[in-house]
Amino acid sequence: MALHATTETREALVKLLDDPDRGVRRKALEAFVRAEQPAPAEKVLKLLASDDRTESWAARRLLERTKVEDWREEMLTAKDQRVFIQGSLALMLASRMPKNAKDILARCETLMGEFISDRNFVDLMRVIQVTLIRGELPAESVPELRDLLAEEYPSGDALINRELVRLLVYLQCPNVTDRYFAFLKSEAPAVEKAPPGAEHAIPYGGVVRGEKAGVAQVL
Repeated sequence: MALHATTETREALVKLLDDPDRGVRRKALEAFVRAEQPAPAEKVLKLLASDDRTESWAARRLLERTKVEDWREEMLTAKDQRVFIQGSLALMLASRMPKNAKDILARCETLMGEFISDRNFVDLMRVIQVTLIRGELPAESVPELRDLLAEEYPSGDALINRELVRLLVYLQCPNVTDRYFAFLKSEAPAVEKAPPGAEHAIPYGGVVRGEKAGVAQVL
């Protein structure tokens, strides 16, 4: 069906998006992409929340090729956090307009005031990173977001801390420098303090070098 783009094959693929087998749904998503046929945005959005990463990825790739106006508003107001997280990445890849970036970040601020799981919070911060860069928004344009992120640092999770530090440095947050140093002096595992060669460690040395204010010397 991916090789023969007809009305009949499209209708068949649309039905397969509701198949109970996630593998079948993923193949249908991939077929839509290959055939360059339009897919119903509401069905694709729903599949963004799949707990199968390959299916969710396929849905996002298809969404990137779907008319933005067909799904933008529904994605920005989605109740399912996974739909918003994955959909935001699709939006910033499909259309990096500053308005899209600002609307995504506004929703991120809202979500940070609600309950959000550690997994979703990590992915939300990665969405923020992509949005700031793709949308070319200056750090000073999002002071409320910066302050919300600062309130979360430090957390009890090393992965969350890593993403927080990256954002706080990019946003040049002026009121967390003392907490950086306190963490370095804490009894946290050494790997979380970025010793040389630690692939996934938090780059605290770079953090301190990156601070524009409040630091008297470089580590």
